[in-house]
Amino acid sequence: MRLSSVTLCYVQDDSHGASTWPIHDVLDYDQLRTQNTKVNIENLPLGGSQSDLHASLLDPAFTRHLVSLKLARPTPPLTTKVDSLKRLLVQCSSLETLHYEDLGQGTSFTFSAGECLPPLSNLVLKSYDWSHSAEEVERHWNLSQMKSLVLVSVPVLNFLNSISPPDLCNLTRLQVHESLAHASDGREEATRRLDLLVRKHIRALEVLDITCHTNLFHIDSILQHGGSLRQVHFRDHVGFTDDDDECPTLRAEDVTRLGQGLPFVHTLELDMDVALCYPPEFLRGIASFPMLQTLILHVQTLLRATEKDDPARDRDYESAMQMFSCLVRLREKSNPDLAWKSITINVGGWRRVMLRRMGSEWRRKNARGIFAERCFVLEKDENGRYRVAEQECHDGSQYISTSQL
Repeated sequence: MRLSSVTLCYVQDDSHGASTWPIHDVLDYDQLRTQNTKVNIENLPLGGSQSDLHASLLDPAFTRHLVSLKLARPTPPLTTKVDSLKRLLVQCSSLETLHYEDLGQGTSFTFSAGECLPPLSNLVLKSYDWSHSAEEVERHWNLSQMKSLVLVSVPVLNFLNSISPPDLCNLTRLQVHESLAHASDGREEATRRLDLLVRKHIRALEVLDITCHTNLFHIDSILQHGGSLRQVHFRDHVGFTDDDDECPTLRAEDVTRLGQGLPFVHTLELDMDVALCYPPEFLRGIASFPMLQTLILHVQTLLRATEKDDPARDRDYESAMQMFSCLVRLREKSNPDLAWKSITINVGGWRRVMLRRMGSEWRRKNARGIFAERCFVLEKDENGRYRVAEQECHDGSQYISTSQL
């Protein structure tokens, strides 16, 4: 029997130095060679005191078979490990998938003459400080086979300025979320460049997941992929973490245009600032998506820090219930055979792991169990009836770095 592929998943064990564990104790290199077995590694730890990877990971008898490498979140950051990781990557001629993860602003590879990464088809960069020039990218990166690209906490404009957009023509998944750790000065231009990439260069996206200046990203660029898109997550940098900010919101008629032009989208995520739109019309636009089953809608809290508490009312809950009722009613009217899988109303910038609003007034409200950040989810129960549950979050202050939020 031929072993076509094998997956190794590292499990964190603080009593042993996982990064120094010899991989040849598990894999038979002769068998890899004779059966041409593909190797996938998940959760590879690069933290700890050792500055280099174990020599067994750099053995050509192993690296020629490695097709997928996914790193564990490092503690501490990868500053001392990046060169060792790069030496591994440039040896992996068959590597197709790389999931890179660091903390904070991150760091980046420094290449020597003749070094080049393999032609990846699936690239995830989280907290990677992309500072490569166009010349460096041409010499040391091969993006021509890319089908899935995820950039989280990466300087997006630097990335877009250094690549050749036609190299990304075959992308089916594009996910871009820039972090506050990187300068915000170029965000408007980064949005324009993203818009151009999606509209002019990428042929058929299936997943579009971006945080950008939504007023600078043309609706027609999204509609360009109407025949292929299945998931759209389209959010603005502003968000809802600050009570005083207005979050740019699509016009209801543009939501309707998207619904009419994206017939295969089953998952949708949008911002809806009720101060900038008429919610019933906006929700009607959402209901126009013929195949939509999963919706995530971000809204602002109706509470204000300086307002007097009203123990008899829960305004954010009431508002969420009204939106749920409206969306269920619209669906039953337009397409009763297609039930909602889930509708999420995310209030005030809620996250599963988060730091709540600062300030003395909010701290006093929080102490009384009143929160600006809430998350309500409507799903069907085992009896086929819709039920609403409120999600719990974890206190982000217990974590080492807010980059983990």
